[in-house]
Amino acid sequence: MQTITFNELEKDLRNVLNLVKREHQPLAVSIDNDNEIVVMEAEEYSSLMETCYLSNNPVNVARLKKGINQHKQGKTKTIEIKTYLD
Repeated sequence: MQTITFNELEKDLRNVLNLVKREHQPLAVSIDNDNEIVVMEAEEYSSLMETCYLSNNPVNVARLKKGINQHKQGKTKTIEIKTYLD
């Protein structure tokens, strides 16, 4: 993760935020020697929080592991997606 100083952020806020949005990567902002904050897109943050939530549920973790193992074993099937969109 790229890091910039608070002064750099302050001088060029608009361009820094546009960079974060364009690159879809978080950016660490060094406030002082011991403190940093992270700037990231709200959509990326929401996705990260959802992943954390799902990973904390043992039932979801078991389902994911089962699905991953099935995929590795070639146990996949094709479905008609239009059925689920209506």
